[in-house]
Amino acid sequence: MSSKRILIVEDEFIIAQNLTQILVELGYVVSGHAFDAAQALAILQKGQTDLALLDVSLGAGMDGIALAAEIRSGFALPFIFLTSHSDKQTIERAKEVHPSGFLVKPFNRSEIFPAIEIALANVQQESARDHLFVKVGATMKKVFFSEITVLEADRVYVEVHRKGLPRLIVRESLHAWEEKLPSSFLRVHRSYIIYLAHVDAVGLNAVTVGGKEIAINKQVREEILARIT
Repeated sequence: MSSKRILIVEDEFIIAQNLTQILVELGYVVSGHAFDAAQALAILQKGQTDLALLDVSLGAGMDGIALAAEIRSGFALPFIFLTSHSDKQTIERAKEVHPSGFLVKPFNRSEIFPAIEIALANVQQESARDHLFVKVGATMKKVFFSEITVLEADRVYVEVHRKGLPRLIVRESLHAWEEKLPSSFLRVHRSYIIYLAHVDAVGLNAVTVGGKEIAINKQVREEILARIT
């Protein structure tokens, strides 16, 4: 039986109840039910979710696609969209945040199970990778994730700080790096991504990683603490 924890973000109570029943019957744990983006982010801050099911239309405030962008940048979790709209415009917006799946309402149990399992399997496969190749000057260099402490944006370049190794300067955006990194990395600032395994200390307003101190806000601090514990 799977013990993976699923967050439901759905503003229609009956649909959410139906989803909860299906997920429990399939052996998943429902980490929470949120009616809107604010509630969803509060649940995610607890660090007890492995995948989110996101309704695209959440009424007033942030919609599911905007919420997905927050999840991708702040939590690095897979998410699957739930929607009654399969029009081209919705699909194009959804594609921009790279969902792990897309379920059109009304959906059933036989559609939900494979969508979740494939999304989780893809994350597991991604986390199994231990390196990537980056272009440093005219050379393609192999960089292991485990040696990276901090990625620091510097205009059109990224400085790759490495534990016990010289820094690398790569002409690539921080966003491009974020797309390729496993969930053990976290973007803590518009200019910084850190490797959580190398966190040395977490203060009230800063995190120290590999000897480098980086200013953070309260929300990021709580996310770091949740993830490292």
